[in-house]
Amino acid sequence: MIRIKKNMEFLQLNSLVKLQVILVVLCIFCGQSALGAYVPHMMILISAISFYFLCDKRIRFKPIYLSRRYGFCLLIALIVLFIGWQVYFVSFNPDRTMVYFRRYFLYSVFFFFLLKPRSLYVAIKISQGYAILGGVTYLVDTFLNGPSAGGVFGTYHGAGMMMSVACFMFATDYFYYRQSRIKLICYLFSLLCVVISTKRMFMLLSVLGLAIPFVLTSNRAKIRKFFKIISIIIVVGVLAYQLVPQVQNAFVRFTISFLSDDETISSSGRNILWGMAMEIFNNHKVVGVGFSNFIDYSGSYYSNPWAGVYHTHGIYYGLLAETGIVGFALFVTLFVSILVSSLIQLRNVRKAGQKKYEYLMLHSIALQMWFIIYGFTGNGIYDANEFFLYTVAATIMLSIKTAIIRGDLEVGS
Repeated sequence: MIRIKKNMEFLQLNSLVKLQVILVVLCIFCGQSALGAYVPHMMILISAISFYFLCDKRIRFKPIYLSRRYGFCLLIALIVLFIGWQVYFVSFNPDRTMVYFRRYFLYSVFFFFLLKPRSLYVAIKISQGYAILGGVTYLVDTFLNGPSAGGVFGTYHGAGMMMSVACFMFATDYFYYRQSRIKLICYLFSLLCVVISTKRMFMLLSVLGLAIPFVLTSNRAKIRKFFKIISIIIVVGVLAYQLVPQVQNAFVRFTISFLSDDETISSSGRNILWGMAMEIFNNHKVVGVGFSNFIDYSGSYYSNPWAGVYHTHGIYYGLLAETGIVGFALFVTLFVSILVSSLIQLRNVRKAGQKKYEYLMLHSIALQMWFIIYGFTGNGIYDANEFFLYTVAATIMLSIKTAIIRGDLEVGS
């Protein structure tokens, strides 16, 4: 009955809204597949549909909102303008920065034209189903073609990333719902996929995916649920270690990371990238060398094997090197202010007894935390699908705030 109800919610949407929801899911969960190259195109289509809804006067109840949270809109606009300014006055490689100026302009559109909470709620539900499907294809592809395979996610790295996002989603549902056996199974399946990918950061994120909703949810049974799932993870983990070679490889990688005295080995070379980033920052403290220009700049001025090949694998180091104090402050202010506002909004909707808004806010905060934590070792501000994930997480909060201001007190409004 639950599945039928969820499918009916999708079927009741306007045809164009259905397309928007599908595109949102594909943008978030494309991983490192070929579909990732088309994320900006899908973003344009989503925005075009929103603009159509605004302009068509025949549509009385429009399925989008114009944002009324002007402070956040101003903040994302300043980020876009700053990146655009860098193109002409700062960037070491203006062409590369121009690509991101266009992309961040697209992100900013989502802060102004907000998908309604109902559409975002359905997108979360469909994302969970797509994640399970993607996990199955990953496991089958790995069995048939070896550890570098990724199923619909493209690569094992993309699979590990996307299934760690799924862990956050299923863990949130597990602690939110009273009857959550299916969510528990889905979380464990997602965690297995992450472990098989052997990606250390995503394994850590998947475990943190339990801690964050545990702290945020108000379910009285959450302590019992927490110890239950930890016990199951330990038992299943021991069995998987004995039976699945990839799990043994993941354990070896973790062991090497924590026991090695060589920082380059334990950090997979990230310490070298971070060292270069800080040197660049020290020479260009105010406005940096241009957004996404670390690769070009390091390739021209450094001779180590990592120079000219990789992003910083740490967005905060990247922001310091590429955008200086100004850009770093703008981005971090955006991340912190939206997270704080989301926590306040969660408290407000919980007090008001607005259950579906509470559910959405829990997912918004969980996904924001995934992005912020992953940012310490990942490249989330550069990959189109990863920052789109953050954009959706942030706009959930903005959409709910706007809905409450307008008096739309139900997700289905």
